[in-house]
Amino acid sequence: SRFIPTGPRAMTRVAHKRQPAVPQNTVVTSSNGRVQLEIISQPEQQHRARYQTEGSRGAVKDRSGNGFPIVRLTGYNKPAVLQVFIGTDIGRVAPHMFYQACKVAGKNSTQCNEKKVDGTMVIEIEFKPESDMTVTCDCVGILKERNVDVEHRFPDHLAQKNKKKSTRCRMVFRTQLTHDDGSMEMLQVCSNPIICTQPPGVPEICKKSLNSCPVDGGLELFIIGKNFLKDTHVLFQETYESVPPSDVATELAVRQHLGGALWEQTVLPDKEYLQQTHLVCVVPPYLHQNILKPVTVQLVIISSGKKSEPHSFVYTPKGSYTTLAAATTLSTAALHGSLTAAQAIHRKSNHHIPHSNVYMPPQLQSSKSEFHNRSTCSKRTQTHTHIVRWLVKQPFWL
Repeated sequence: SRFIPTGPRAMTRVAHKRQPAVPQNTVVTSSNGRVQLEIISQPEQQHRARYQTEGSRGAVKDRSGNGFPIVRLTGYNKPAVLQVFIGTDIGRVAPHMFYQACKVAGKNSTQCNEKKVDGTMVIEIEFKPESDMTVTCDCVGILKERNVDVEHRFPDHLAQKNKKKSTRCRMVFRTQLTHDDGSMEMLQVCSNPIICTQPPGVPEICKKSLNSCPVDGGLELFIIGKNFLKDTHVLFQETYESVPPSDVATELAVRQHLGGALWEQTVLPDKEYLQQTHLVCVVPPYLHQNILKPVTVQLVIISSGKKSEPHSFVYTPKGSYTTLAAATTLSTAALHGSLTAAQAIHRKSNHHIPHSNVYMPPQLQSSKSEFHNRSTCSKRTQTHTHIVRWLVKQPFWL
């Protein structure tokens, strides 16, 4: 792991990919310039698609999360039907390979019809003059296709089976116009991209291997939790809220005397051991190295722009030997001693070293007689098993 340098008063911000500017409305105009098909309310940016084996996940909502996408046809007073289907997220509009539109029924949902056009599911909704030729798409959901169905729909794409599957789509709205001269024209407009996967959860800290550390830091911190993604980082921060209420005046006076203020430090976990449920990082040194009593700070996990609940972490003065540090040190020493015992037992079978010269943890003493009566391979296996069982019981995780 490594530290991200920040000043005492600096605020750490999570880096996000810059998103292009999204227009509020999307409009397409007919060839004669009289008729327009317009998206009044864009669909939400993220909607978890429904699988065929599960129940409905509801209709796609709008950006606010309180309504639904709205489409309006202006400059046209003849009967017209709005068709909605799911298309690709980039480039020229085409039916999506892995996602389809599906009908969502509700008590107050807009009446619609569902039909297939060349293997693509299309939802049809009527434009009505009494509603100002405006349609609220509260009856359209997104369905995730099975791979076997994709192969039947797109046989020409079988060669691209190993290609990464897109998890984004667009809602495509189109309607057919009949002009006064009898000619036909299709107006089509696309929504902004929609992410069809489950949004990442909030990171959570379940257990950590250290609750305190000397001010010079440097100890490895193991954290078990949830939702640790690739951009995860650990934040140590001191806020006014983390200072004990009974000691605010003293603490603030000390900070002013030392020339410091509130403090924070961001740490990147070791990528080799970063998993969704655990990580390993190094505790950073505290800002002030000459404290005379323990200082409580907050420890927070940040992942995908979301923060975990803060956990307390204590920095102790130099030279203090905390219970937790002792447990960690003893666990490491015990591991070294157990491995030494295993090696010594193995050497004894060849050099006849007395058992009294070999250090073994008490939990392994009862197994000494077994090592005399087994083969060399069996001795190694038995020793390893007992060592693991003994180490699991050590007071490492607090």
